[in-house]
Amino acid sequence: MSKQKLVTAFSSIQDGNGVNAVVDWQQQSGYFYASGGISSTTIWDMNKEQILSSIPLASDCSISALAASQVHGGLYAAGFTDGSVRLFDIRTPEG
Repeated sequence: MSKQKLVTAFSSIQDGNGVNAVVDWQQQSGYFYASGGISSTTIWDMNKEQILSSIPLASDCSISALAASQVHGGLYAAGFTDGSVRLFDIRTPEG
């Protein structure tokens, strides 16, 4: 039996300490969405292995749930700690 070894790693949230991190993956587009106790959502293009976008939340509350659309690449819904749910489109300049 062969031993497992780590071949790569990255920090999905750049401005936080990873506490309360929420993530989702959109396989068709290759986008990885990450947020949590920070003031933005970071979208990674995993095919290019780089940050595609960082969308400011414009909210005093942090994201507690995140769901990327599995049908339309670039759309995701975020649930906030105040109970609100917002839909974001990364294809628009304002997010």
